[in-house]
Amino acid sequence: MYCISRPLMINIEPYFRGKSFDSTCERYKLTDDMMIGLVIEVLLGYNLTIVSSIKTHLQSLVNMKPEELASKVSVSYGGKSNRITVPNEKITAEEDYSGFLSFHCFLYPDIKWC
Repeated sequence: MYCISRPLMINIEPYFRGKSFDSTCERYKLTDDMMIGLVIEVLLGYNLTIVSSIKTHLQSLVNMKPEELASKVSVSYGGKSNRITVPNEKITAEEDYSGFLSFHCFLYPDIKWC
């Protein structure tokens, strides 16, 4: 996940306008998120800042404690093998296959359906 300033976006726009993005990804054999990082750091020479409070769908959430998840700016779901595990006796695994509903209830326990 990236937070990109407007001036930086103007600089990277030529790489991503129209079909340029797809062809640039294909040329370097990278996924879209990796390609954005490559353009910013390698082709344009900017340094990206790593922010540990942002989690992407590529990072495992399985073994993270609810308290640790609550301190994150962003949490992305990457499929059933990357399920958030937060105990909740009121919600079944079938109702909450991703774990986000239980996580929401962990953050906001006063909601009546939690």
